[in-house]
Amino acid sequence: QHNVHRIPVVRAGVPVGIVTRRDLLKLIVPDGHAE
Repeated sequence: QHNVHRIPVVRAGVPVGIVTRRDLLKLIVPDGHAE
């Protein structure tokens, strides 16, 4: 992979894992109509 900043995912104040900026963008702007 390229040099990507890994951002810790925090839900309910608890870090659940590490995601890349690309994955984070997918969470913000999901492909298609995600429920």
